[in-house]
Amino acid sequence: MTKPSPRPAIRAPDADVATAFGAAIGALGDYTHVTVRPRRGLLYVYVDETDDAVARFHPLGGGTYGLSFHHHSGAWESMPFSGALSDITAMLVQTLGPYLAK
Repeated sequence: MTKPSPRPAIRAPDADVATAFGAAIGALGDYTHVTVRPRRGLLYVYVDETDDAVARFHPLGGGTYGLSFHHHSGAWESMPFSGALSDITAMLVQTLGPYLAK
C-alpha cells in the first residue's frame, strides 16, 4: 500500500499578484479607484481609499481563485464562481459592478 502524496501548499498571494488583479479589474472599465491588497493569504478589493473591503479573492490552488463579497451583516459570503485571474475578475465586475462604481 502506497502512502498518498501530500497536497501541495497553496501559496498566499503577494503584492505582485494583487497588482495583477488590480490591473485586470482596471482593464474592464473605469475602475482606477479600485485597489487590491493582499492580507492574511487573501486578496481584498477596496473602492476608493476606504478601509472596508467590498470583495475578496481566495486562492484555491493552481492559479485558480474563488470570490466572496462583504455582506452588510459583516460576514463574508462565498459566491459560486472560481477561475483564473481574467475569469474571476470579469465575474467580480459583472456581479458586483455597482459596488465598484465611483
